[in-house]
Amino acid sequence: MASIFNLIINNIENMRAFALFLLGMSLGQQTLAQHSSVLINDSSGAGYTYQKTINVPGVRQKTLYNRIKPWVMNVMNHSDNYIATSDAANDSIATISFLELGDLPQIQNQFIEYQANIHFSDGEVQFNAKSFIYHGSVILTNNIYDLPFNNLGNISAPIQAAIYTDFDRKFTALINSLQGAAKGYLAIPASAKK
Repeated sequence: MASIFNLIINNIENMRAFALFLLGMSLGQQTLAQHSSVLINDSSGAGYTYQKTINVPGVRQKTLYNRIKPWVMNVMNHSDNYIATSDAANDSIATISFLELGDLPQIQNQFIEYQANIHFSDGEVQFNAKSFIYHGSVILTNNIYDLPFNNLGNISAPIQAAIYTDFDRKFTALINSLQGAAKGYLAIPASAKK
């Protein structure tokens, strides 16, 4: 009788340990899946931001502006976007753009909308981005997500991880392409083409 009792107690303790293990795995995934590795989460609560300074020594401001403007028009100019340029001063370009993400089994039509400002000076291009908003459509329910990208709410941790991984890869390619354009060649990544 005592051995049956001990067997039951051991099984309960094993099940409890297994349940705690699964809970720990779930919480671990939740923690790992909540942030982009490329963007900075603004401490004021404004959401993600991004800044990149590209140094191109010896290149004049007007030359940098003339190199980057066609890149912006090809890569960031989607049909419904706003682009403001300063052709007279050659010192800035502002746009609202988006980066398309791949479909997931659960969510389709995903993209990240953001505001970008590019400033030019002799030997330097400053790229700033902010106001990142995630958009996606749930396949089974047709619910639409329009969420701040730094807070994907009730989207499960594994799906968040897939979203952030895809974004980080494509946004890095976009920035690498921008650096190439600043250095004198128009490099348009396949992920950024219209």
